[in-house]
Amino acid sequence: MGVATIAADRERARALDDHAWTDAAADPSLVERVRQLEARLHVLRVSRRVLMNMLIQAEREHRARLTALESRNRRLARANARLAERVLETRVRAVRARGESREGFAPGVQND
Repeated sequence: MGVATIAADRERARALDDHAWTDAAADPSLVERVRQLEARLHVLRVSRRVLMNMLIQAEREHRARLTALESRNRRLARANARLAERVLETRVRAVRARGESREGFAPGVQND
């Protein structure tokens, strides 16, 4: 259905409203057309409400998931920082232990 057809139907409906449906008997197809359009308008309004509710629910779920992921990301970042610190401490201890074990040896001297 084109925009021109809808506009024409709207104009005819306004004309009927202006004449308080006095000419309705003269054009029963127009009365039926108005009823059909009103029914369709009602369905479209209900559909719009349903879609808006679905969109709102999807946005809520998205925000909740995003919040959970951000929280998990912070938790993982803290755990990663703790692990990196432990690895660094272990390496420092290993380097120090190697250095201490080599201090007793003189270069070129064989120690038994």
